[in-house]
Amino acid sequence: MAKIMGGHLVGKYLKEVENIDIVFGISGGHIEPDETPIEAVIRETREEAGLDISPYLPVEKLDKRVTSTPTPAYFFEETIPR
Repeated sequence: MAKIMGGHLVGKYLKEVENIDIVFGISGGHIEPDETPIEAVIRETREEAGLDISPYLPVEKLDKRVTSTPTPAYFFEETIPR
């Protein structure tokens, strides 16, 4: 299930865990060698949230380590029709 705020996809519900109704996280993954960051976010959002999106606004690129590997993280904004 996707988390929508103000018509924007901001993440997805991952799973239910003991004593917590839901765990919330953003769709994410890796960039395939033959794709751009935008193509990757479209693919990952389709795979993880079941939504077809067309991100138009890069919000942030973090060059600092955000995972166990020193790769950049890209964040995009997308308006989803109601």
